[in-house]
Amino acid sequence: MRAAAEGDQSASGPHAMRPVRIDIRTVNAPVESLGHLIMAASQAGKFASFNDDGAAAAHLLDLAAEIGAALVEGHADGAADVPVGLLDELAELVDTVAERIEAEGWSICPCGEDHGRHEVDSGVLPVMRNHAALACGLREGAAG
Repeated sequence: MRAAAEGDQSASGPHAMRPVRIDIRTVNAPVESLGHLIMAASQAGKFASFNDDGAAAAHLLDLAAEIGAALVEGHADGAADVPVGLLDELAELVDTVAERIEAEGWSICPCGEDHGRHEVDSGVLPVMRNHAALACGLREGAAG
């Protein structure tokens, strides 16, 4: 990790490295909200993948799969339990991708030609930020 950081300050850690979740609380979140978070993880993962950040893309896809598993394993009364740490990780990663779209010109289209992609890329920013805020808002309902 140190070698990657020395050579490229924007480099992510090794692809298999994931944060350890210390907060074991869960949140009972509405299925519709979790659907939005799966969309956010997938969309941010696509941006990360197309812009050569495989570690972020893999992490985001893992989070989408984890939310999907929570829905399959135990949704009842239109809600399912998800870990607070998942919400924290997702909010941080989606915000980071949004920042990189804005600051570094990340694009959803890898072709390099201008065919309206700038409008699409900038249009996704408020959606990503709203999804990150949704994840933060859901974590406020964490069980003690």
